[in-house]
Amino acid sequence: MAPPDKDKGEEETRKFIAKNKPPALTLELTMNIEKIRFFALVSFVAMFAAGSVFSKQFIFYPMDDDAKRDLGLRGAEAGEQAGRKLYTFFGQEHPYIDLKKTAIWEIFGMPHSCSYIDFHPAKEVAAILLPLFSFPMTVFLILSHFRIKLSAMNEECPLWLYRYSRITTPFSVIVIQLTHLWFVNNPEEVYPNGFGFVGHYVPYALFQTSLACTAIMQVYYSIALDEKYGNGIPFGLPKWFGPFYVIFAIILTIAYQAIVIGILIGKPILDSAKGGEEGTWERTGFWILTKMYAAVSLLIPMACSGWAIKSGDTNTFTMALQ
Repeated sequence: MAPPDKDKGEEETRKFIAKNKPPALTLELTMNIEKIRFFALVSFVAMFAAGSVFSKQFIFYPMDDDAKRDLGLRGAEAGEQAGRKLYTFFGQEHPYIDLKKTAIWEIFGMPHSCSYIDFHPAKEVAAILLPLFSFPMTVFLILSHFRIKLSAMNEECPLWLYRYSRITTPFSVIVIQLTHLWFVNNPEEVYPNGFGFVGHYVPYALFQTSLACTAIMQVYYSIALDEKYGNGIPFGLPKWFGPFYVIFAIILTIAYQAIVIGILIGKPILDSAKGGEEGTWERTGFWILTKMYAAVSLLIPMACSGWAIKSGDTNTFTMALQ
C-alpha cells in the first residue's frame, strides 16, 4: 500500500479546522463610564460621613445633652464633668478619646477629616468602605485612558492629552490603590509601631496629586468634546471656566501641600496651631483652605460627573473570544 500523501493530509486537516472552527464570541457593553466615577466619589464621601458618625458616637467625647455642646471640641475635662468617661461597643467598655490630644490636633490646632477615621471602630468601618471608592475609581481611570486614546485616534481630542494620560493614569492608579496606607500608618504611632503623622500624610499628599492630575485630564477632554460637538462643558459654563478650574486646582493643591510641609518641618507658612483655644487668622485661613480644597477636589468633580451621566456620553467596550 502506498503511503498517504503528507501534504494532502495536512491540507485536508486545515480545511476541516476551518470548516468546523467555532465563530468568534463577542461581548459588548455600552455604558457611560462617568457612572463609575460618580459611584466612587459618592462612596468616598460616604466613607468619611460614616467615620464621622462612629467617631462622634463611640470615640470622642459625645455631646452634652444638657448644654448641647460638642464635648469633642471642649476636651476631656468637659466630658468627665458631664459624666462621660467610657463608651460601650460590642459589649466592651472603652475610654473616650480627647480630640484635642490627638496628633493631628496638636500639629494643626484643629481636627481634619482624617481625624474621624483614625480610631477604631470608625477606622474599621472606613477601611471596609474604602474599596467602594478605590476599586471603581481605578476602573474608571483605566477606561478613561482608553476613551481618550480612541478620541485621539478619531481626532476628537489633541494627541498631547493621550500622551499626558499615558503618564498620569498609571501614577493615579497606583496611588489610588495605596490609599489604604492611611489606615496602616496611624498618625498616633511612632517607629517601630508606625511612622507618625508623616507616614500618614505622604499617601494622602500623593492622593491629592492624583486628584489634580485626573481633574486636568477630565477638564481638557470635556473641552475637546465641546469644541468638536458643542456639548462638552458641564452646566453650560463659559469656556474659560475649564482652564481656570484646572489652574486654580493646581495652585490650591500646591498651596495646601506647601503649608502642611512647612508646618511639619518647623517653618510654617500658616501656623494654624498658634493662638491656643481661639487661634488666630492663620487657623481661620487654613480652615478655609481645607474647605475650599474639599469643594474643588470632590464636590465639583462629583457634580460634573453627574452632569456627564445626564449628557449621555457613552462608550462601547467589546471583548472577543476566538
